[in-house]
Amino acid sequence: LGTSRNQLRPFSGLRQQIEKEGADAALMHAGGLPWPPPSAARSGSTLWQWFAGLFRRTAQSSDGEPSPRELHQQMTAWLEDTERTYADWSASRLRKSARREPRDISYRLGMALKHAESDEWSKAAEDYSVAIEAAPDFALLYGRRGHAYQISGNSERALADFNQAIALAPFEPRFYSQRAQIFADLGAWPQAEQDLVSARELAPRDPALLLFLAAIHMEQAQYDRALEDLSEAIFLDPHCGQAHAQLGWIYQETEHYDVILATEHLTRAVELMPDVAASRIRRSLAYAAQNKFALSLDDCDTVLRSHPDSPAAHGVRGRVLQMQGEFEAAIASCSRAIDLGLDTAMVFL
Repeated sequence: LGTSRNQLRPFSGLRQQIEKEGADAALMHAGGLPWPPPSAARSGSTLWQWFAGLFRRTAQSSDGEPSPRELHQQMTAWLEDTERTYADWSASRLRKSARREPRDISYRLGMALKHAESDEWSKAAEDYSVAIEAAPDFALLYGRRGHAYQISGNSERALADFNQAIALAPFEPRFYSQRAQIFADLGAWPQAEQDLVSARELAPRDPALLLFLAAIHMEQAQYDRALEDLSEAIFLDPHCGQAHAQLGWIYQETEHYDVILATEHLTRAVELMPDVAASRIRRSLAYAAQNKFALSLDDCDTVLRSHPDSPAAHGVRGRVLQMQGEFEAAIASCSRAIDLGLDTAMVFL
């Protein structure tokens, strides 16, 4: 396949017609279907929009009422399949295709994906805007653009997009959780909590929503409620390491202090997330509080083997060495922590 003469090309028998009339027309003719479709000819819509109208007609219940949920599922499946299709395409190939077929939004969605992968979120939002002009009733497009606005720091536009996505698909839990993140970033805790409650009503078995809800309660020092959230998350998923890690923090740092429970949950977090340094460092502190110095130092040394420049690990190690009376080694560890940027009172003392 090394020469252009032998390259595989899709729809090779239709290439001349595709280059002359475009892929939409050529494929419709090949299928023995009229082009443009009657409804598309009257409205000037794209083939994609014509199929969207077909989804609307086929996604109806037996009594003739439309089924927005099924339409949303159909369109979401189409978008995700489109993103997979163009994942391996180059940006230049997508741009050329978009110029050749300006009314085909699939190329724009592929370009949006490329821009997102390179952190060009403003450009990704522009691509989604073009797609929204062609398909203004497609909820997930607003969700995608809202996420792009959110990452680029435009909270106002992100909120507007998630509001529209929820209006079009009020049964989709991800839109509520994404809007909750914006509210949380703005410190609007009641609104964030209400959105998460709505998302949980739609997805009651998703432990990630409970983790998010617990984080919001912890931000407001509502630790009793956070304990309930995290306990339920573990009930739904006993292997949820992050829930165990957050419970360890609560039992270590709040009025619910219980060093034994903290150690148990942090140990479980370490077992489930062995590469997460924070849980080992916290467990090291819990061991030190119980005078289990060898175990405490072992946790610090394990972290430092994979993260030699961890200021927290050096700082905790210095504290443990001080508690053992090994002052010169303690000073060296604390000095290293300070050099790496740790400026807590513990290391200076």
